[in-house]
Amino acid sequence: MSRIIMLIPLDKDIGLTSIGLSIIYFFYQKKIKKKSVQSILYFSCTQNSSNSTSHVINKYFSKIVHTVDYIDFSKVLFNSPEYSFLLNKVIDEHYNNKFLRELILIEGIKNNYCINSEEMNYDISQNLNAEVIFIANLENSSPEYIKNKEKKINFFLKQKKYKNILGVIFNQINSPFLENKYDFIKKLIVLKKIKNETKTIVPKKILKNNFFSIIACIPWNRNIVTTRVIDLFNFLNIQHTNLVQKKNHIIEEIIIFDTHHLNLLNKHSLNTLVIVSFSRIDVFLNVLNCNVNRSKVKCIILTGILKLKKNIASLYKFLIKRSISIFFTEKNTIEILSQLQNFNFDISVKDITYIKKLQRYISNFFCHSSVMFF
Repeated sequence: MSRIIMLIPLDKDIGLTSIGLSIIYFFYQKKIKKKSVQSILYFSCTQNSSNSTSHVINKYFSKIVHTVDYIDFSKVLFNSPEYSFLLNKVIDEHYNNKFLRELILIEGIKNNYCINSEEMNYDISQNLNAEVIFIANLENSSPEYIKNKEKKINFFLKQKKYKNILGVIFNQINSPFLENKYDFIKKLIVLKKIKNETKTIVPKKILKNNFFSIIACIPWNRNIVTTRVIDLFNFLNIQHTNLVQKKNHIIEEIIIFDTHHLNLLNKHSLNTLVIVSFSRIDVFLNVLNCNVNRSKVKCIILTGILKLKKNIASLYKFLIKRSISIFFTEKNTIEILSQLQNFNFDISVKDITYIKKLQRYISNFFCHSSVMFF
């Protein structure tokens, strides 16, 4: 019979997709690697553009994980006829799969998606008799902050009276992006100032007076949020040339080549993406050719190209010789910049190498005895 595990978010920015994918990886490696295909059933209680888990599973893990895509509680009210209809669908999925799958993994509803998320998560988990893992974040690891977080979780658990609680996963510990909200370009600026240090958190030392087990304390890791040229290409969905060999170049800064283009000469950082209006391409090439340390620029986005012309072939050759990837689009510079500000290290645009690295990193922190996967 299937084991049913439901992941229930307690905070907004918790890396729910990363946790879900890592539990799938951990369970597959420890329990069912040599068993039948699609031994895991996954579904999310919400279906929207920000739900990346189903997309990643269908792209890379469809041989071992079956997904259900038509359940969305975020648009219904608790205890309404529509809610009851969806709940019955979930119960039917469980009944139809309980002898077919080793694991049924359910992603609960984030509290910013639905005003009734707490009531729905509780009701769904109890109707399925699911084992529950709560997911929370920790903005910092100071004793005072941890004590307050502990009190909030204990109070929540006393109110809801959950059964079959496996424990809590604390993710994104000490992330610089929890307390302060930045757009993507500002996040790159913040990352440049952070050293590659990961502070290990020992669960027993930070949480002592609680009614829950701690499954994992996962530190935020600067190396996990690197952005490559191929990630931005996948996100922007624009045309490119000279990308295949240069797709893994890291991007650490984004600048606009405009009337203040002399700033490009004074930059000390490497791995820059430059957004250039095609109307200013001649000026940009002159600056690049005469003054700039060419290793700084890893990628350019040419905006405002309505039609590719033969006479820009020489332009491409010039840039290719300098190992610079080239994107081009009809959109103007402001449109591309606005798109990039919303990038937010989207996991759905990452390749399988990155996904597996992330899964190994997170699952390495799981407490085996708490999750009881063996």
